[in-house]
Amino acid sequence: MTVGIIGAGLTGLTLGSLIADCEIVEKNSECGGLCRSLEEDGFTFDWGGSHIIFSKDKDSMQ
Repeated sequence: MTVGIIGAGLTGLTLGSLIADCEIVEKNSECGGLCRSLEEDGFTFDWGGSHIIFSKDKDSMQ
C-alpha cells in the first residue's frame, strides 16, 4: 500500500524517509516548508520557521 504524504516540509520529508512505500506531494516548487532559506542580493534569510533548529528543549530535539 502506498502512503500519501501531503507537504514536503521537515516533517513530511522525515516521515517519507521512514516509510518504504510513499509518495510526497508539495504545492511549492521547492521542498523544505518553513525551514527553507531565501537568498537575495548575496544575503541568506530564514523563510520563517528555522528557529526550531536552535531549540533548548532537549525533548523536542530527539
